[in-house]
Amino acid sequence: MSVTMRKDGRSFVTVVIGGDFWEGFSGETNIYHFQSARAGCDPSDPFSPLGVITNVRQLLAFSHSVRQDGRVLSGTIDVAHVSPMDSSVKRVVSAMGPNASALPFTTGVDAQGRLSTFETTYEGAWDGKDELFSMHLSGFGATTSVERPVGAIVKEATPELYNTIFGV
Repeated sequence: MSVTMRKDGRSFVTVVIGGDFWEGFSGETNIYHFQSARAGCDPSDPFSPLGVITNVRQLLAFSHSVRQDGRVLSGTIDVAHVSPMDSSVKRVVSAMGPNASALPFTTGVDAQGRLSTFETTYEGAWDGKDELFSMHLSGFGATTSVERPVGAIVKEATPELYNTIFGV
């Protein structure tokens, strides 16, 4: 699985293959390799290294949703109910302050009722700036091809990086 998010006009890429994942900004000098188990993630769950995505699935249970039409839901989520609460989520909740208790979101579902989009803005979460988060899922059940990052730009994550990001 691979996920691309945008931050400050740059593409942040996460690639998950088996019990490993790679993260970094596309086209920049370093992509970091992590081992899921060492990062405190569940190696059997490809969503686990992407804490936000796992949390989206879990947080829908903590939302006040309004069905706008047959395939669009919107409402608010109390981010403080994220489980598990890893260090990166704790930092976002802390930075957002009281806004973390009512994070507005919009989701879409496909014809089979599976989550297909999730969008929100983390207000003040990154250096006091708002951060748009948009996720699109498709191709359920289809075989996909994901390539493992290779070459000189791939660096093994250091113990300090594991501690900074995952608190382990």
